[in-house]
Amino acid sequence: MRSETPTPKVQGVDGSKLYDMRILGVSRGFDPFGSIQDFHAFLTDGFEMSTEQFPELNRLVMMHQKSNFATYFTPGNLNIANILVRGDNVVGIQGNWECKKA
Repeated sequence: MRSETPTPKVQGVDGSKLYDMRILGVSRGFDPFGSIQDFHAFLTDGFEMSTEQFPELNRLVMMHQKSNFATYFTPGNLNIANILVRGDNVVGIQGNWECKKA
């Protein structure tokens, strides 16, 4: 999955809306983003850096703005309940992969 060519967009696997229960107020999903920078602007909700207030937030926002991120297909249902472990080794991953584009 990680070998596929990344797109600059942040979107659903088929270019559709995104859904994330951790983001309040978007239970009906939110539109795809044309770039990672647009996605970060959405997540920071218009936060503007200030040299006087919130220096920790300023550093975090600057880190995201300067980073060279790439997006890759990642299944949304991958979690600890889907990973099979024997001892210290991952021996399998269960998942619903039929939505993956060929």
